[in-house]
Amino acid sequence: MVGQWLKDNMCSDDTSKVGDIMKMFADHKKQKSHARHISKKQCEEVGLNIISLEDNKELQDAVLTTHHAFMHAFASTNAVKIIENHNGIAYVEQSVPSIPTK
Repeated sequence: MVGQWLKDNMCSDDTSKVGDIMKMFADHKKQKSHARHISKKQCEEVGLNIISLEDNKELQDAVLTTHHAFMHAFASTNAVKIIENHNGIAYVEQSVPSIPTK
C-alpha cells in the first residue's frame, strides 16, 4: 500500500527510489519506534522530496501557529490525541486523571 502511494505521488517521476525509502522506514534496527527522529538530511539522501519550512515564511507561520495551539491544548487539558479535519470536525481523546491515594 505505501509503496503504491509513493509510486503514485512523491516518486511518480522516479519509482526506482521507492524500495530504498520503504527499506529505511521499515528497518526496526535503525528506527526502533515511531518517536525516533529522522533528520531532513537522511530523508533527502534516501530520495524523499523535502520542502523546508524556512523557505516559505507563510507556511512556516501556519505550521508553527498550529503546533503551538496544539501544544497549548495538550498542556492545559487532559487531551492526549487530537484529530481535526478541514471542516472543523474534531476527535479529542482524553486521559483519565489519576487521583492520588494517601
